[in-house]
Amino acid sequence: MAEGTGQKQTFNRDFDVVWRASIDVLNEMKLPLAEENKSQGYILAKTGVSFTSYGENIAVFIKKSGANQVAVEVVSKKVLATTIFAPDWSRDVLQRISARLK
Repeated sequence: MAEGTGQKQTFNRDFDVVWRASIDVLNEMKLPLAEENKSQGYILAKTGVSFTSYGENIAVFIKKSGANQVAVEVVSKKVLATTIFAPDWSRDVLQRISARLK
């Protein structure tokens, strides 16, 4: 997953609060967590094969960007590039994280 290619937003919140909100949102959306690395600032989720898709990989990059500021980037990629109906989760995940942090 290529960091720097997704939807981004900066929050005036503590890193740990943003991290927990991101995990909670992915779980609520039933996006299965594949890997998480808090020290490197990323969470990976993967969806499986469905009627319309061979699955998607979702990465949430969480980085401190200043005093009490945290940047969140969400990247969503299809497992198979030729799948035309696979959803792009980036916007929805980021909107839900933002709503949870208000």
